[in-house]
Amino acid sequence: MLEKAAQKFPTKKYNKTIHIILNENDDEAYESAYRIGLAAALINKAKTPEEIQKHIRYIQSAMPEEIWFWTSKLLDEEIGEKALNALAILSGAATTQSKRHPQPQKGTFWPIVRQRMQQKALQLYLQDNPKTKSKPTIRELRQKGYLHKAKLATLKEMKTQFSAVSI
Repeated sequence: MLEKAAQKFPTKKYNKTIHIILNENDDEAYESAYRIGLAAALINKAKTPEEIQKHIRYIQSAMPEEIWFWTSKLLDEEIGEKALNALAILSGAATTQSKRHPQPQKGTFWPIVRQRMQQKALQLYLQDNPKTKSKPTIRELRQKGYLHKAKLATLKEMKTQFSAVSI
């Protein structure tokens, strides 16, 4: 990418360094600079030569609109690192966390609420559908509104439990 930019745009040599001079009114010059910047950021993030190759292949083949989009996200201080992670996934060099190996649950309150909520949702579903022979999935319970009802009921129950304990 640097060699292409050096061939396409004027250069100046300073000792052993070559400066590529980009016209600030040229959108193509900005795109080249942004493409090089994204590639450099991804290379810095890469852990293996294979990851570097995947990153570079993606950046080289990306449409100009994508380059502008990802550069704007990378330059945003709040989401810059997240943008790099997303780019790494898009390039194929990284993957999202597998559902087979979930991260351990943190905290104590919400895991308990979720467990009770699922049990309560199943009870509510079975009350409304007593002739059902198969157990509904969590997705079905969510779609039919049982998880929401169960969440409200569970939180009310826990509130009364905690208020009774703290008195």
